Amino acid sequence: MRGAVISDLHTGHPQVPAVNLREALIRWCYPRLKGIEILFISGDFFDVLLDLNSKAGYCAGMIINDLKQLAYSEHFYIRVLRGTFKHDRHQNHFFLTDQDPGLNGSPLVSVIDTPSVEYISSLNINILYLPDEMPGDIYDTIENLASVNHIDKFDFIINHGYFEHLLPRGIPSMPKNTLNQQRINKYVKGCVFNGHVHSTSVYHNVVNVGSFERLCHGEEESKGFYLFDYDYHKVKLEFVENKSATWFKTFKYNEKTTLDGFITWITQQGLDPERAYHLRLYGENLNIKAELESYVRQVYPFVLVSICDLSTVKQNVSTTTFVMEELPPVTEANLAETIYEHIEHKLTVEQIKEVLNG
Repeated sequence: MRGAVISDLHTGHPQVPAVNLREALIRWCYPRLKGIEILFISGDFFDVLLDLNSKAGYCAGMIINDLKQLAYSEHFYIRVLRGTFKHDRHQNHFFLTDQDPGLNGSPLVSVIDTPSVEYISSLNINILYLPDEMPGDIYDTIENLASVNHIDKFDFIINHGYFEHLLPRGIPSMPKNTLNQQRINKYVKGCVFNGHVHSTSVYHNVVNVGSFERLCHGEEESKGFYLFDYDYHKVKLEFVENKSATWFKTFKYNEKTTLDGFITWITQQGLDPERAYHLRLYGENLNIKAELESYVRQVYPFVLVSICDLSTVKQNVSTTTFVMEELPPVTEANLAETIYEHIEHKLTVEQIKEVLNG
């Protein structure tokens, strides 16, 4: 069987106009859905609670309609997992209609809000769905669902949450219900499709789908979704890149940076004057920072500029001097942002705050 999985669209995100998201889906996603048999959306289809009278609300409805029309015409299932509640809430129910046309005896579209198991007879697959923020112990939940449904191994697990290997090493405590790949391996025959962490990665049989769009600085890697082929033993993956993903770039400056060097760099980016871009100036040199910011605002008025100043911190301990050149004074207010800058941006600031709060 052939399928697709997409995650963390965050429709309505303030940094990414929903109309741009839909245009990217039309260009890079929809054409590749022809020939699939199932589409998984592994959480966070929405970013915030949307007003249907807003542009973002209207575009969200258009995307949902697009996908349902494609599913109907191309004869594939859609399964939508609820992600983090503050993002999706109950809005995924807009995917549902009073009269689902069905497909080979199963609903054409389903929305999953609670831990559950589904058997799709026409595909001969068992699927375990695990939304975010579940009560109780996640392994007890999995074990109970496997036992009640008399399943030794699921073909797929669709999860929205954390795995240990997706978190920075050495954190003081794991978020509740963080999964371990080795421990979850006994329950899955095909693979786990995981949402929540925005950078895509494949670790053994755990496919962290990542977000379809760039949503903030630090997410400068490729974005997209996955197509997969499953022979009931192994899963073959194809990553499909969203080459229209929103441009977020960080330019690091220091005392050696010159305006000419910056002009060369930004010229090489090939910016389209019809699109909006997000540029972060990151470093420590007040004089050059002002020059760079002034140049961008004059020559590239469509670029949204943010500034991240770093201060040199010198700490004297008895006779030993430590110079920490890239670490600002750490406070409770900036702790999450400071960690974010020093863990290779594996998590968003929001996700770091979630970890710190337990």
